[in-house]
Amino acid sequence: MQYGQGMARRPSWRLLGALVLAAFTGGVVSARVGAAAPGSDPYRGLAVFARVLGYVERNYVDPIPLRRLLSAAIRGVVSELDGPSAYLDPPAFEALKAEARPEFGGVGVDLALREREIVVVAVHADTPAARAGVRLGEILRAVDGAAVARLGLPRVADRIKGVPGTTVELDLERAGQVRTLALVRSRIYRSTASGRRLGPLGYLRLVRFDERSARDVVRGLDGMEAEGRLEGLILDLRGNPGGLLNQAVAVSDLWLREGPIVTTRGRDRGSETLRAVRSGTEPRYPLAVLVDEGTASAAEIVAGALQDQRRARVFGRRTFGKGSVQTLIELEDRSALKLTVARYLTPSGRSIDGSGIEPDVIVPTAASRLGSPGSDPALDTALTWLRTFQPPGR
Repeated sequence: MQYGQGMARRPSWRLLGALVLAAFTGGVVSARVGAAAPGSDPYRGLAVFARVLGYVERNYVDPIPLRRLLSAAIRGVVSELDGPSAYLDPPAFEALKAEARPEFGGVGVDLALREREIVVVAVHADTPAARAGVRLGEILRAVDGAAVARLGLPRVADRIKGVPGTTVELDLERAGQVRTLALVRSRIYRSTASGRRLGPLGYLRLVRFDERSARDVVRGLDGMEAEGRLEGLILDLRGNPGGLLNQAVAVSDLWLREGPIVTTRGRDRGSETLRAVRSGTEPRYPLAVLVDEGTASAAEIVAGALQDQRRARVFGRRTFGKGSVQTLIELEDRSALKLTVARYLTPSGRSIDGSGIEPDVIVPTAASRLGSPGSDPALDTALTWLRTFQPPGR
């Protein structure tokens, strides 16, 4: 799946495999290399690669399966590219697809790494975590008695997920006090957005961009607007690692009536500018966007578009700086290649790759309960601005 534009077609690897086999057995490729002028044949290096592969497979002190050697070789090629490009072996590809599924067995929390601590950044309504009173900003210390410091965030998330009806124990710290909760996993629909009213204002947290994100944002807005007209909104993109480009465009379009949202530039595809349309645009209430160093990729597209179009004021810390688009190519052996195919520019022509989005108002780092007024400096600063907002020309 292209991060933004659907599943890419599988390339034909048969020619490459035939050439490797021929070079490995001293056949067609070797003859061709011998007949070509030095440096003129692009397959000369492939013959060398096949020879090295054969030497290693036959003569290395310990036997190594050929499949393992080939996977290592592919990883070596991809490692010469940018950081987001990657080769995913079949287990890693399956894990990625499982992570993208909107339903799973779990307890209903989203976690993020903040200042070397694993912190609760979202608690979804009507889930075991919500019913047990888990709160934003709590620090996770252990899962089933295993300290999370030794596990890392991906393994922690895997341990919390499981078969509905089974139990998982979480050790959570708040204000220096640690409590242990035994939570029974249930079937979780993982909404990407959650919103609530803060008096006349709204607060909407968007944790990632998958195929349902724009729909989840609309539902969150509808729920808040059902309680009365919004006089302003805070869109919280902190810790949002990104995701699908088309969903970032759709979310940005909710607050933009016209003009460019993002421009993508690829080697062979040239430039393409995606633009806002008037239909479905939210009322023009004041909008604040919260970002930090964990805001990346598709989330930076949204922040950059709203900032450049002067539709929102951005608060927080400089974003991560991932300004590229990847396509996900499924291969014949159920592995996959995630490959950077384009870079994107904000409406003003900024490339944020490596530099990020600079907030309009920088809020220093502080330990906080994310999303809790009075304990979240970035949120409090944005609330103050919204409450004193004066429309231009007044």
